[in-house]
Amino acid sequence: MNADTVDQTENELEIVDLECGCAVERGDEEELSKEERLPDTDYDAIIVGTGLVESIVSAALSRIGKAVLHLDRNTFYGSEWSAMPLNKSSPLGGFEKRWRHFNLDKSPKLLYARGAMVELLVQSKVSRYLEFRGVGRTLSYIDGNMVEVPCSAADVFNTKLLKLTEKNVIKRFLTFCLNHDQHTSDYQDFADQPFKVYLATWPVGKKPQLSPFLRQLVLHSIAMCGEEVSTEDGLKATQYYLRSIGRYGNTPFLWPMYGSGELPQAFCRMSAVFGGIFVLNRSLRSIVMPKGEASCTGAICSHGQRVKCKWLVMNKEYCPAPWRVVKTEAQATEAQGTEDNSVIDSSSISRLVLITNQSLSPSSTDDIEEPFLLTIPPNEELKVKRVTHLLELPSSTAACPTGCYIVQLTSLGANSEEDFSAIVEKFFQRKQAAAPSPPPSTQGTTTAVNDADIDTASSPTTAESEPYPTGTDSTNVSLASGSECAAGDDPSNARHTSSTEDTADGGVASSLVTADSEDKRPMILESFFFNQTNPVCQPATSSGACLRNVLVTDSANAELGFLSVVKQAREFFDLMCPGEEFLPAAPEPEDICFDHADSSGKKESTDAQEAIEGGESQGSSDVAAQEERAGGVDPLDMPVPVVEENTADAVPVGTAVDAAPVDTAADVAPVGTAAAPVEVEVENTSPVEAVPSEETLLQKTGEEN
Repeated sequence: MNADTVDQTENELEIVDLECGCAVERGDEEELSKEERLPDTDYDAIIVGTGLVESIVSAALSRIGKAVLHLDRNTFYGSEWSAMPLNKSSPLGGFEKRWRHFNLDKSPKLLYARGAMVELLVQSKVSRYLEFRGVGRTLSYIDGNMVEVPCSAADVFNTKLLKLTEKNVIKRFLTFCLNHDQHTSDYQDFADQPFKVYLATWPVGKKPQLSPFLRQLVLHSIAMCGEEVSTEDGLKATQYYLRSIGRYGNTPFLWPMYGSGELPQAFCRMSAVFGGIFVLNRSLRSIVMPKGEASCTGAICSHGQRVKCKWLVMNKEYCPAPWRVVKTEAQATEAQGTEDNSVIDSSSISRLVLITNQSLSPSSTDDIEEPFLLTIPPNEELKVKRVTHLLELPSSTAACPTGCYIVQLTSLGANSEEDFSAIVEKFFQRKQAAAPSPPPSTQGTTTAVNDADIDTASSPTTAESEPYPTGTDSTNVSLASGSECAAGDDPSNARHTSSTEDTADGGVASSLVTADSEDKRPMILESFFFNQTNPVCQPATSSGACLRNVLVTDSANAELGFLSVVKQAREFFDLMCPGEEFLPAAPEPEDICFDHADSSGKKESTDAQEAIEGGESQGSSDVAAQEERAGGVDPLDMPVPVVEENTADAVPVGTAVDAAPVDTAADVAPVGTAAAPVEVEVENTSPVEAVPSEETLLQKTGEEN
């Protein structure tokens, strides 16, 4: 927006501050350099926050040619979805030099193999930026024991967990669930009743056949539901689980290498490839709207620059307090059914991240360790009021270095320490205090630290992290404590327990201490307790009118999968671009055409290409021109120009040519890893025979003589 337009409309605009939610006078704009100033254009959408929903919407809009400006006040991608390394000053004995090898997810989730997220990744080809590992086992805590949940028909008949009669019953019931939508008359009388009631009466009209053990197994470990979920939603969740089995492994789940924080970065990368503008460490100060109208026409950035937009999409963490709707206690604890979990919204989520020295349930095979999921249903012994999911990640997932394990616990709750304390005491042991050392200047082992043990200064992307030596890439799946921490906040506010312990005389023991040799439980090396909030927000003007073109995305919730995330992203896109295709497949590199192609469809030859072929040192200016023309194209996807016919130094058929390096940093924010040189086979399109080199001629002459 130019200065004249601003002056003409200044008296007709209302500026709402995003800190307080009230109307304010326009502040002075800071003097920005040419590099810092955002392009003065009419953006189709300004997106604030790089959470998963925002990133998907950004990629979908950019893919169809919309002008997108994407801002984030953090210096890393992902917001509350990011995965952070340990702080390098963390007192984790023996791992200080490998602190960047830890990827601790703030919002860990699993992908159903046939779930909405996997289908979206495959459809859009965003999966090319990611790697996955299959979840090896799913366990359940029943009657005081961890038991393996049978996932397939073969597992059902091979397990020693069930009696022969129970095996036949569970097989018939799971077969019914898989095709329940074709037999609605069998459950329509129970559709709105709790799923557990229907399980206790199945089959309807006959003698109930599901034992209490089988009912608990189905409800919590297969349907992954809570106690209040309805029968219809419970059957859908069971079907969702069963359909995902066998696609990429024996279990229905996948885990993204380096953590769930890689997913937002992958979608941000696609958005950047198709022209999205990303600016980190910058946010919005206020939004601009015409007086008397309930619509946003622009925004003022944190540096004072005003930009125009048609839509504004923002994460809840950027909403002012007046936009937040206070929920009643009943609403906050109500569990709602979805296809892949019973909880889709809550006022608070309890989370716990543990770093341990050994696996909680070691695999019985000698294969490479795989992650596993343990479901803990409501249990009086463990003081578990709501279903809790425990996910263990070994070093093969690139979540931690060899010799460590990451344990993630998630549950609906308001106090993480209170919710998980009994589970920690049951399954884990804490380090024993060693000989006392001289009293330090500070005391205590459980404190709300200022310097976070989770490093938030940088995002743990593969581009910034040191190479992770797992040596297991060939087995990866390829897709064809206790303080409250608001959603997206820095977990430095979380309460953590370090490996140092208080001694009897007030001293602090060394971090290099040993556990009880008779205790076989995993030893906790580090722990982080925190809570995330997910308030309901309603964008409104200072007078209370609802803003039509301001969309607020949900924060990470307690569901196990990504169904609600994809659903909300699709709803927002359909509202902004009705009738447009949602995230169509990205073109292959060889299908990308540059603007400088001639009318015959052939690319122009350059001296830079000739220099690559003939080993010449000329053509540096043409290389720069080629790089400038390629600005905004992802290095992984940029095709290699084809050699024009009749060149002086033609390349024989079958010769591989390395692509010239392309620097897109000036136009696109770096996301993910740098690309390796692309090699293609260059075809000789010329009707004239390629000119042989001097060495070849001499060799032929020698043979004739």
